[in-house]
Amino acid sequence: MKPGLKRSLILGGSLTIAGPVLGVLCATLKMWHVFQTLGAADPGPVGAETLASHVGTATALSITGMAVGAVGLIIFLVALVRMLAGRSGRPVG
Repeated sequence: MKPGLKRSLILGGSLTIAGPVLGVLCATLKMWHVFQTLGAADPGPVGAETLASHVGTATALSITGMAVGAVGLIIFLVALVRMLAGRSGRPVG
């Protein structure tokens, strides 16, 4: 197996797994931090706009993680197709 192909498989597989995991982890930590901060600042009810802006940030982190995972999956699938095409004896385009 060519070193570049092997690196592409490892990179694609790693991004496919790590992207969504890190996205959800960052979103969870962000929401935990938001609730801790809002709870300590004002023990009363919190405005919907304040909470919505922080939830939007946490959602953006999750979406970013999913996008990284999608890019990783594309890299992985392209490398896998190139690897399988190279094994079958057909020219790899």
